[in-house]
Amino acid sequence: MTPPSAGRKLREAELREILAALRDGASVTTAGSRCHSSYGFADGQWYREDFDEGALTAATVDEAQVRRALASEPMMGLGLLRQRRWQVVQAAVAADDRFAAIAALEPWRAYGGDSDTALIAAAWLRADTAPLDAASAAALRRRFEDGTLYHVFMNLHAWPRDAQASTRCLAFVDALLARLPGGAEDRTRLRARLGAPVAPDH
Repeated sequence: MTPPSAGRKLREAELREILAALRDGASVTTAGSRCHSSYGFADGQWYREDFDEGALTAATVDEAQVRRALASEPMMGLGLLRQRRWQVVQAAVAADDRFAAIAALEPWRAYGGDSDTALIAAAWLRADTAPLDAASAAALRRRFEDGTLYHVFMNLHAWPRDAQASTRCLAFVDALLARLPGGAEDRTRLRARLGAPVAPDH
């Protein structure tokens, strides 16, 4: 599958999937923070909301206009398709179906999902004890260094708010850290970035 890019056009099957998602309550938004437009479906009709420097206006549109908007700015539709594929990953994780979650990572990545997240998630989902391959180890180190490793866990679990979330997140970190090639001193240094002691080697 061709990864999303500035020149990428939406296929008809993708357009149909996006329109179906909009009918189910999703929305898409054009690029821009100060001025942008959103498209969706509510109360039996298509709509467009235009945000311009704080002012919001709404208008009823038809499906043909929504299709033209998606064709002219495909990245907003591709973003929705990526989000839907990540929801498949999350659902598999919630069901504790690791094989399904691993299989769902590639379609998500093909729609622009972060490669480091995919590598780290797949390594954790495999739940083995073998040392990480070079690409996965490099991805893990990058996430330790920039302080965003916990985002991978939280995103996989749809940002849980239960009392055990932090404990489970640290267990996720330690399971990966134990498989990181390198000495105990290196693992201790990385783990210390999270403000907690490194788990002992087993």
